[in-house]
Amino acid sequence: MMLKRLLENPISLKELQRIMRDYRAFILITAYLSFISLAIGFTYYYETQAYYYATYNIPMRSELGKTLFYTIILIELVLINFIAPGLTSGAITSERERKTFELIKTTLITPYDLIIGKFIPAIVYILLLIFTTLPIQMIVSSIGGITVSQVIVATIILIITGAFFCALGIFLSSGFKKTTASTITAYSTIIFPVVLFAFFYFFINNGPPDSLNDPKYEVYWLYGLWALVSTNPFTTALVTQLMLDEMQSLFIIYTPPLSGTIGYTFISPWILYSILYVIMTSLLLLASTRLVAKVEA
Repeated sequence: MMLKRLLENPISLKELQRIMRDYRAFILITAYLSFISLAIGFTYYYETQAYYYATYNIPMRSELGKTLFYTIILIELVLINFIAPGLTSGAITSERERKTFELIKTTLITPYDLIIGKFIPAIVYILLLIFTTLPIQMIVSSIGGITVSQVIVATIILIITGAFFCALGIFLSSGFKKTTASTITAYSTIIFPVVLFAFFYFFINNGPPDSLNDPKYEVYWLYGLWALVSTNPFTTALVTQLMLDEMQSLFIIYTPPLSGTIGYTFISPWILYSILYVIMTSLLLLASTRLVAKVEA
């Protein structure tokens, strides 16, 4: 019943037709793939020139494959962080600016149908962007060093990240009256993952403060840092892929102790990240529905 309702949502059908018939959607896909391909080509050329024997040495081939794969995922995360908010930051405000929001209120379309109808087409487009890069990932994986589980986890992180930023764009569009204001605010939030990534990089390079060398405090520092890692798409992807490189479990990760002899066991960051961002995405959509309903009232 729920799936049928989603498929028959008139807002979703109209938005999908609008997006897929717009030539700019295909230009964006072309530019997206071209940028990734050029970046991978440049990285491959640089790595093979720096280590000319990489194509003949199996361990070096594996390292080359990992470098190329990490490059793809990093670029995809950056691009999706920029593209996803732009798809939905004008979802509701554009209806107000075109004077069609009042017409929608006179129909049987509920606030929930309106929000989901704007959300689904954006997710479909994000999925299209992600899956169009899978052939490139498969080519890179053929070089070596990459497992199927790494590709699957990276794809999950990309999808959930795209869904969150699409939901964020809709939430801001529901709260603002102008598309310009919601778009600027949406893109301003992108800086937070970058700041958290820099914060994480600083701690990794400097290690815990000397006052935390006591194992009693070390565990709090590690679990706090792990929680911080699991709230950021970049650090989540990086740490998860590095742990999988070390043949760690897909779900549970073991880390050696910073001091003493007892190590620590953590849930893999991508699981915590997925749970957290699915919850936040759901809350943003719920809040958007409330805002639209409040406006209607």
